[in-house]
Amino acid sequence: MNQNKDRIVVTGMGTVSAYGVDDKALWSAIQDGVLPPMQINLDQKEVPRVVRVNQFEAAEFLGKKGLQFMQPSSLYLSVASVLALNDAAVDIESVQSDRLGIVVSTNYSGLKMSSQFDKTSITEGPKFVSPMQAPNSIVNSPASYLAIRIQSRAFNTTIASGFCAGLDALGYAVSMLKKKNADTVVVGGTEEWNDEIEWYYENAGLLPKKDFEKSGKAFHTESEGIMPGEGSAAVVLERYEDAIKRGATILGELVSWYSCFTSTESSESRIRGSIRCMDTVIQNGHEYNKNIDLIISGANGLPKQDSIELNALNKSFPNTLILSIKNTIGETSGAAGLFQLVSSIHAIRNKKIASHALLNSSSNKLNDIRTILLTGNDLSGGTSSVLVKESI
Repeated sequence: MNQNKDRIVVTGMGTVSAYGVDDKALWSAIQDGVLPPMQINLDQKEVPRVVRVNQFEAAEFLGKKGLQFMQPSSLYLSVASVLALNDAAVDIESVQSDRLGIVVSTNYSGLKMSSQFDKTSITEGPKFVSPMQAPNSIVNSPASYLAIRIQSRAFNTTIASGFCAGLDALGYAVSMLKKKNADTVVVGGTEEWNDEIEWYYENAGLLPKKDFEKSGKAFHTESEGIMPGEGSAAVVLERYEDAIKRGATILGELVSWYSCFTSTESSESRIRGSIRCMDTVIQNGHEYNKNIDLIISGANGLPKQDSIELNALNKSFPNTLILSIKNTIGETSGAAGLFQLVSSIHAIRNKKIASHALLNSSSNKLNDIRTILLTGNDLSGGTSSVLVKESI
């Protein structure tokens, strides 16, 4: 029996974030717990702290052609994906387009332009709507721009499943690779920040009502809501045998993915749903002894959500260390799961993580990280998990 069959590995990654176009700088900030300067809208009385993209010029990576009508989320994704492909040493000019696939996770791409389309149509009339902006009014516009740029023709899928979207996109990509619907898959998550998204977050009750300094504190009882963030993270996934055959550097391995849904407001039911999801992803990955070195949580500072996840983690993994990256990058929604994966790769490759970055560590550092569980919980009752490990 070929033990390498169906193994899916990460061979490249790239990020666009508040810490520049540099995934190593991002990881350093996560370990140090450093927050970048926050962008504050002084025209409003109460505004959230927002972790915005910094040090970013898309033309430096994409050239100037074709950028005029691209919205920020599309630009972020294209740059992060190009960086990931370069990191994986994948030559777009020589890769077979019919064997290159794209999976993108995003929840709010298109919201700004679709809102503006509606407003213009109602207030000024349909003839005043710009046809050049029409492609930007749909949620899959970032994926479409990316497919054109890298000439991907195997498949092009956008996942918009709330806070779990990034992890679900990884699960979808793994499935497509195992079915051999592609040889190389770019998986990217992307979100931008704008007034329309702020309006939604505020009316959905996700932002603090008073003290924004208390936002985004994962697992903290005094946290009063999320701290929004924006940016993109992308990875290149391949089957293990294909990566070895072309001499690629393997950064890590995606072992398994699983998703559950609990349609109830009961916290106890939601906790059981989270436990079921985590237990299943470990069983699917044949890690029955729950030998998990680190958990990178999707907690974001919403007390009810965080409490559900923490209770589930404490019951399933009482002695496992927990890291929440959203204390540093903010809640990037559809992009969050990809940022979690990039963080897990850095943790595995560095073999250690600073204790002050962890929720429950008293030691100076944790050494020899090999297996990491990524978790996510959505407001609607969805929960997803991905198991990542060092590839040997």
